[in-house]
Amino acid sequence: MTDAEYLNYLKTKSFAELEDILGHFNKAQNPKRYEVIRQVWEEKKSQDPKGFAEFAKAIRYETIHRRIGAALADLVFVWIFYGLGIHIATKITLETEFLLILLRHFSHLLWALIILVPMMSKGKTLGMHLAGVKLFDASENESTPTQRLLREGIFIFPQMVIGIFPELLELSWTLTFFGLQLSAIALANPIVIYFDSKHRGLNDMIAKTVILRHPARAY
Repeated sequence: MTDAEYLNYLKTKSFAELEDILGHFNKAQNPKRYEVIRQVWEEKKSQDPKGFAEFAKAIRYETIHRRIGAALADLVFVWIFYGLGIHIATKITLETEFLLILLRHFSHLLWALIILVPMMSKGKTLGMHLAGVKLFDASENESTPTQRLLREGIFIFPQMVIGIFPELLELSWTLTFFGLQLSAIALANPIVIYFDSKHRGLNDMIAKTVILRHPARAY
């Protein structure tokens, strides 16, 4: 198929079909043709803004597979930096007990730098950016820093405090029970996300937030 024929072929496609082509096209193999697809996509958006708005509205909650990809990407980033931290720490002469404490706190620092800081500033992590999803408030406007902090910290902060100060669990059985309950709720969160019509987790419902996708944002 010549470039002219391919261009005419693309112009007959809907937004959904063009996005699917963008998502499965091998950019590295044929960057010139990829740019043709992008050009047709952008032209179609400018020529039919109403149609694009309807398409974007229809697919905005289709986030589950993208969120899984985003979480895996963020986890890889954490593993990479954690591995570097372990490598550096083992090169330094430290007592074993102190080294274990240092690495435990280092994991909390990595979570803050890789997950919390980007979420607080942009409403998305690097993994979410690559996957084309972002956190909004329940009315689908920009989320506030307070909402972002509440959503990200509601399950993590109590676990971090217990991780940093494990002796707190020895002070009261109530704290132990609370920690176990919170862990159980966090484990159930993916089930809630799957069955909710907008794929919100319990933390989203509490923070009044929702994760939405951007059409063709990840390509």
